[in-house]
Amino acid sequence: MKKIKNLIFLIVVASLLFCQSSQNGKAAKEQVKTLITNYSQAFDEKNFQQFISYCSDDFRFYTLDGQIYTKEQTVGFLTKILQDWEDIHSEIKNLDIRTDTHLAMARYTIVYHNTVDGVAGTMTARITAIFIKNKTTWQLMHFHMSRRYV
Repeated sequence: MKKIKNLIFLIVVASLLFCQSSQNGKAAKEQVKTLITNYSQAFDEKNFQQFISYCSDDFRFYTLDGQIYTKEQTVGFLTKILQDWEDIHSEIKNLDIRTDTHLAMARYTIVYHNTVDGVAGTMTARITAIFIKNKTTWQLMHFHMSRRYV
């Protein structure tokens, strides 16, 4: 009888742990999704200081042409390449987020809608982003952009 009680107790505890883990995973995905929304909005507003505020100290930005920028270098890089872009709006598609306790990864397609010299344009890119959890806050650690050529 004692073995049956222990087995039932173990099943109940395991079920509770699994449910808690599942809820934590959903919460982490929502937090990462919010972070992606926030840094995309900062990008659209050309508020690159705000953009890097979402980044970890060891952040790296990998560009379309293979350049690598640190957190501090990213502001100058983005300011330079986007100086002619106006009315930027990022459209995030096919967002896939995977989380663990301290690391998360997101893959998605982004369509940048913009205007240059009064002419509307778009640029589509594939993004891979890696996030690290710093105590209770997720931070962007790695941002890799690949251009989609059609």
